[in-house]
Amino acid sequence: TLEDATTTFVPALEKAINRVAEPGLVNLEAFLAALPSSISSDPTLRTKLAPAVLAPTKSVSAPTRAAAVRVFSTLFSAGDEAELLPVAEQVYTPIRTGKTTSPDHRTTLYTLLAALPASARLSPEVVSTALTALAKETNEATFAALMRALGAHLPAALVADAGVPQPQTAALTKSLGDTKPALRRLAQAALGGVFWTLEK
Repeated sequence: TLEDATTTFVPALEKAINRVAEPGLVNLEAFLAALPSSISSDPTLRTKLAPAVLAPTKSVSAPTRAAAVRVFSTLFSAGDEAELLPVAEQVYTPIRTGKTTSPDHRTTLYTLLAALPASARLSPEVVSTALTALAKETNEATFAALMRALGAHLPAALVADAGVPQPQTAALTKSLGDTKPALRRLAQAALGGVFWTLEK
């Protein structure tokens, strides 16, 4: 039952993740796969699990961060916008406040933002976060993840007629002519993908 999951199993899994993150996340992934969809998709369960899944995004271990991305995508790649907005806020707040621990941490957080379903209220928040940080981001892997998040959410933000402040637009325009060829290509490909999506 949902009560069994939230009161018996989830606390044990949270402790396991806190102790040794990667095997704990693998166990959580298997647990979610074994649950009936009526329980695994329950907002109460998903919201309760969010902090435990987000904590390992700071890990120095690439497999641990990858496991966190997989579990997060399982939990939050679909759902009600009102439910997902607080989850998105937990993801983008460290970026906005400059409290990320490393480029790998930022890369993982942008990957999580890209996994969230686009919507009229959520997507503008992701776009604002990405474009505000864009001018300061020089790490190629992080820049690529930022552009994936932007590509996933900018079309929905534009369709929702969400305004993009001039400094953010200027940062995106500047990135199209970045002096680093790899970053320039990533920005151009992302923006081209946005226009392609809007054309459809």
